[in-house]
Formats: sequence, C-alpha cells, structure tokens
Amino acid sequence: GLAGSFHFFSPGGLLAIARAVEQGVDNTADCDFFHGPTAWIMYDSPRPYFAYTDTCFSTYVELYQDRTQFLEDDLKRICDAEARWLSRAAGVFFGTRWALDQAINDYSIPARNLSAVGAAGSVAIPKRDEYAGGMNFLFIAYDFERKGGRICAKAFRNVQTQFPEARLTIVGGRPPAEVNEMPG
Repeated sequence: GLAGSFHFFSPGGLLAIARAVEQGVDNTADCDFFHGPTAWIMYDSPRPYFAYTDTCFSTYVELYQDRTQFLEDDLKRICDAEARWLSRAAGVFFGTRWALDQAINDYSIPARNLSAVGAAGSVAIPKRDEYAGGMNFLFIAYDFERKGGRICAKAFRNVQTQFPEARLTIVGGRPPAEVNEMPG
C-alpha cells in the first residue's frame, strides 16, 4: 500500500537501454530518430537527435496512472531527465499542439525545438473530391475510455437526433456494450 518507484524507468533500466542503443546505433548516421522520448533519456547521442511522441512522461502519468502510487522523487527524477533530453534534442515532434503545450508547461522548457506535426500517414492528395454525401464519422483510439470515446458517442447521439442516417465507425479498443449497441 505504500508508494513505490516507477519500475519500468528505473535508473538501471534506463542505463541498460542507453547501453543497448549505444551498441546498436549506426555511427555513420547523420542523426538519430526516436519514437517516444522517455525510454531514451539516458542515451547521450553524439549526433543531433529527433523524437516523435504523442505525449511526455508527466502527461502520461497524469492521464493513465495514479500519481499517489509512486514516489514523488522518483517521478521527478524521470521528468527532470526527460526535460533535459527534450531540451537538447534538435527537434521534438508532438502529435498535437495540446501535448506540446503540456510538455512546455510541465517541464518549463523552451519551445525552440518543439513542433506539433499531427499524427497521420503520408497520403497522396486526391485529384478530386469524391464525397458522395452521407454522414459517416470515424473514431480511432486504442483506449476508448481515455481517448474521449464516450464524448464522441454522446456527440454522435446528438448528431443523430437531426440526422438519423448518420453512421459512426469505431476502430481500435472495443467500446462498452451500451456504445457498441447504439443505433448507427
């Protein structure tokens, strides 16, 4: 029942990751690119490095964990190391402006090397608009509850009051039965 350390990012674990990267990295590369920052915060790249992330560690803890379950000093250790690592990066790309702002606010770091770039693939722009009408909505999230799935379902119900032909497709984590069984 007592607070503990955040084991996955223990000092020893982070150093082991850094050593593994050091041994496996291509030393002839012009730069390094990382997906998500936290696991790499103890790796000191000799080259410029970049990272893409949907959120920083501090936001992850706030959204997905109960802070009281962890030693505040341990969370601070990880956040401080991540703030230093992000500040030294040549560029950090966030999926949303919200996540970028959270990192700036939580870590008190300058925005000079941070960008919000979105989260999409490289899709060719269609030569013409092929929209044929209809009201088809798409919700994509692995974690339905924490990614606003209930808000989406409520909004969809509101849309359906005026447009009963509207349809909602949910991709990712299975929604609860009451959402999955909604008309449309």
